[in-house]
Amino acid sequence: MAEKKLDRGIVRWLRIGVRSAHILAFSLYLGGVFWGINSEQLSLYLAFVGITGTAMMGLFFLQKINWLLQNRGLVILAKILILLCIPFFENYRFYALTGILIGSSLIAHAPSTVRYYSILLGKRLDN
Repeated sequence: MAEKKLDRGIVRWLRIGVRSAHILAFSLYLGGVFWGINSEQLSLYLAFVGITGTAMMGLFFLQKINWLLQNRGLVILAKILILLCIPFFENYRFYALTGILIGSSLIAHAPSTVRYYSILLGKRLDN
């Protein structure tokens, strides 16, 4: 039992570290877009956003796959969809990224009754 608790503790700290790196990379990318830095110079930050985002999804899958059906998972899928649309709507990139930031903040700080609820299944999915 102590081993399982330790593993969860390690995974939790790993998730915190990866999430912090993801927020830093996204902030640098959004700031660069805001200040009009060209896309080529921002490509490293965008790549780091993708790498850390993928790592966070992997860590979520380690926990349980049902997070994808929860509202928090649906928000992540919506963010990915918006990011994939940005190359086609370059003039709206800043607004799309700002929307992603606001959506992320809202779902991260929403009560657990909102985050863990599944609008697809019409019920709360606990971990």
